[in-house]
Amino acid sequence: TTPGRAFVERWKLAVETSSERRMNDQSHFNVHIKTNLKPYPSAEFPKAPCQSPARRPSSAHVDQPNACMFTAFDGKLRIGVLPTLHFPNGHIYFVSRLPQRLGVVPFAIHCTYQYSGSPGKRMRFREHFLWHDDEDYFTGGKYLALHYQVPKHLIQPKSSQMVPKGDTPTAHLALIQYQVDMVRNGLAMARALNRTLVLPELVCTCDRWFNLIPNCTSGESTLPFTCPADHVFRLNEWTSKEIKFREHTFLDNSRLQVLPEWRTATYTTIRACAPQGNARSAYVASGLPPCAETTPCGAGPSKLCQSSELSTISSNINERASKYLPAGISDEDLRRHLSNHHHVKVLVVVDGIQ
Repeated sequence: TTPGRAFVERWKLAVETSSERRMNDQSHFNVHIKTNLKPYPSAEFPKAPCQSPARRPSSAHVDQPNACMFTAFDGKLRIGVLPTLHFPNGHIYFVSRLPQRLGVVPFAIHCTYQYSGSPGKRMRFREHFLWHDDEDYFTGGKYLALHYQVPKHLIQPKSSQMVPKGDTPTAHLALIQYQVDMVRNGLAMARALNRTLVLPELVCTCDRWFNLIPNCTSGESTLPFTCPADHVFRLNEWTSKEIKFREHTFLDNSRLQVLPEWRTATYTTIRACAPQGNARSAYVASGLPPCAETTPCGAGPSKLCQSSELSTISSNINERASKYLPAGISDEDLRRHLSNHHHVKVLVVVDGIQ
């Protein structure tokens, strides 16, 4: 509309000419949209509470703060408050996942501010199958995926729920450190093998803004929760360094099923074992089986645990692996040990390789 275009032009001019360093584009938008902000009751949009008192606009700008419709920009625009479940912001949809928990399919999703710039926003959409990538995003590569169980004591939410505002949630940070270590090792393996890392699903017991809120949550989240990758990693830095990675739901994307190279794709499971030498006892104490005592799938009477059904990766991870690798292995030895698996589309590292 003509008033809408006029508002955008004034907003743009304010951003371009402002000398106030603390004002960003959002700040200028707020200033201009609130100019003479007044409630707009009508027969079509009656006076009705559409927000809780905690969420309603400031009464400094609106005489009747429960109204759903307003005139703004000196009365030239009409604006309205949209229902959060059908028009969720980034936190509601990607963090607390309130619409999904209540069985509501949104009309539109606003990927609001997160922690990794544009790459982080694309990643959030990709994690939920809401981003349309070109076909080459799914083809031409080989992948390394991580499959592990986070220790139960790390995902207990009780400690996080008791953290006062401004305090450090040490239990949550220990959980994050465990997962960061797994991903770090996975990235090192993927780089050594010239493969693309498929990130694991990440678990959090605290909102990313834990220092600004009490009890680690804004109130609408349940703990623990599956958190976006940008809650843990700076994906914009990864992208600028050309690190090859994919979202944790990549292998579940239905588009893989129609691509010829994925119809015949196979995966191989890999586990670590304790090598001979001075460090063996420490590796065994950490739960690794001695390499000399391991029997890979496919050896002897056991069945080959290599499958062309990629959809079974998460549900059919064998207790025994197709390949055991000594912990502490070098890049050169890693490539040598896996030279016979170069053709495999997806290498699945189970429980990490130290």
